[in-house]
Amino acid sequence: MAGICIIDDRVDIRGTLENKIRFVLKKKQLDWTIISQDPFLNKAEYLNFINETDIGVLILDERLHESSTGQQSVNYNGSDLVKFLRQYLKNFPIYSITSYHEDDELENQFSQFDEIIAREAFYSKAEEYVERFVRAGQRFLDDHSTQLLKLSELSELIAKGTATEDNLKELRIVQESLNIPFSDYGYPHKESWLRDYEKNISDLATLSDEIENFLKDKSDVEKNS
Repeated sequence: MAGICIIDDRVDIRGTLENKIRFVLKKKQLDWTIISQDPFLNKAEYLNFINETDIGVLILDERLHESSTGQQSVNYNGSDLVKFLRQYLKNFPIYSITSYHEDDELENQFSQFDEIIAREAFYSKAEEYVERFVRAGQRFLDDHSTQLLKLSELSELIAKGTATEDNLKELRIVQESLNIPFSDYGYPHKESWLRDYEKNISDLATLSDEIENFLKDKSDVEKNS
């Protein structure tokens, strides 16, 4: 089930926001869930978190280091986080709901967010905003699934050695959209691809033998000591 994830260091604020969103989801019979999360100390952790969790929308507070609960504070704001995430998640829906909607740093990153929403404005029009979140998230998830299917189809053509120049160009567009590093798929023949594939398999087999021999030698030494 797709989720809307709230990132805020203040549990009370996060709880209020979560309750508002949950109420609308239930009222509108929208089959989405809510994930409530403390900020991660390392911004890179968000990438694994998003990839491993079925998140379709991210909601950030601007001030992510106000908590007085004793947890270790982060050293970045929501505006810093969205700038980092946009390097990897160009089309992922990211919103800011904050009391600091007129903060200069936040406004400087205005274009990086899908929308910056004053907290009180959200509370007064929760239904409108939640439906907007779900629509944006569903579009992203649908497009992401389509791109993954296209990637699979193009990769199969390359493996068979039947990919055209147009296929390779399309693959690079899909890779860029999914933020997957480019690979040199410009093999003119299937045999070239298979030759490199078999070499990789051979290298893995050699490494496996080396590890097995190392462990055997280590075991013999331990027995004789």
